[in-house]
Amino acid sequence: ALAAHGFRYAADTPGMAAEMAALPAEAPTPRDFRSMPVSDSPTLRVWADVFIAGYELPPAWAAGFFQLLDGLPPGPPILNYLGYLGETPVTASSLFLGERVAGIYNVATLPEARRQGLGAAITLAPLRDAQAQGYHVAVLQSSPLGYGVYERLGFRRTCAVDCFYWSSETREDRNRD
Repeated sequence: ALAAHGFRYAADTPGMAAEMAALPAEAPTPRDFRSMPVSDSPTLRVWADVFIAGYELPPAWAAGFFQLLDGLPPGPPILNYLGYLGETPVTASSLFLGERVAGIYNVATLPEARRQGLGAAITLAPLRDAQAQGYHVAVLQSSPLGYGVYERLGFRRTCAVDCFYWSSETREDRNRD
């Protein structure tokens, strides 16, 4: 049905879930790592830059992503987290507080800061905050890069999420290829 309206299938990605009580209290990280919720627009702009760079997307996309998030009301249900190695912002994530379920999204670590446990740490920090608010179940959709990280934390694959993207190309354009 989506293909008939110009959408193209991209891939399926693993949907994963975990009981928060079974997750580790924290991830082993370098001593100078810290994470915190984003609480103002200037920090949200830094968050957008880290997110875009961590996903290795075109840097020009950061401004639009920042504008999208900055236009949302502050606070729940969406909270963004930024992680620092020393004074350098290196990792980002988002927490969505839904109906008794905490969703983790937008987990990104700068390429030069990977393989130090920072992705796990920026995943666990918001989940511990959600757990303190009474949430017991965490869900996420994993990229191939993050799958092993989430599995080591205790997340298990529960479903496949089909991903589609919209293409302005018409059916006739596709048939010419």
